[in-house]
Parts: sequence; C-alpha cells; structure tokens
Amino acid sequence: MRSLNSSSLSQIDRFVGYSDGQDECGYPWSELVAELERTIARFPTPSWTDRLALSFYGEEATVDTLLSIIRDLTPGTTELMCHPGYNDGFACEYREYREREIEVLCDPRVVRELNENEVELITFADL
Repeated sequence: MRSLNSSSLSQIDRFVGYSDGQDECGYPWSELVAELERTIARFPTPSWTDRLALSFYGEEATVDTLLSIIRDLTPGTTELMCHPGYNDGFACEYREYREREIEVLCDPRVVRELNENEVELITFADL
C-alpha cells in the first residue's frame, strides 16, 4: 500500500496550519490525512515518458516532421503528441488535420524509418 511521504504530510500540515490533528473548530485533520492516504493508495502510480514531442501538430503534422522526430530520438521513451482520427463531423478546429495525421502515421516511409531505427511502439500500459 502506498502512503504519503513525510514531505507531503509536512506540506499538508503547513497548508492546513495544524499539526496536532485538530483545528480550533474541532475539525479532525488527522482523519482527513488518513482518508487522503487511503484514497491515494487505491490508484496506480502515474507513469510518464522521458520526453514529449510536440512539433507534430497542425501544419507541421507532415511526413518530414515525423521522420525528423524519429531520427532525433534518444534512448528512453518519447510520447508523440498527436490526435489522429476521422472527420466524422465532430465540431472542433483540429478536425481537418486528424485524417491527415492518420495518413502520415501510416505512411510507408514512416514505418520504414521506425523499423530502421529499431523504434518500439508502446502504449502507456507498457510504461
């Protein structure tokens, strides 16, 4: 079971302003902290990638941009920020780019570059 570390508890104490477990109104802060610890323990530890590639967006969501990102990868994990999808009438400013992103992500040159650079595609579940 995961629990709050002493630094987190100290920050909560400073925020609340009470370290004796109760305030002048009788609010049981120690019970609040215990409930917070139980709540945090129920959730998985979030995972992040080592880097985030943001340049593949809008007009820059091109094969050349993606090839450049792939060639510049360093060891570790990199998240490619993208929003591929089909223009199904969803009202958003980015809808015109979504189908193009699918085309670029599936382009044979991109697939070849991924293979040549031995890039392993993973999901957040793999982190």
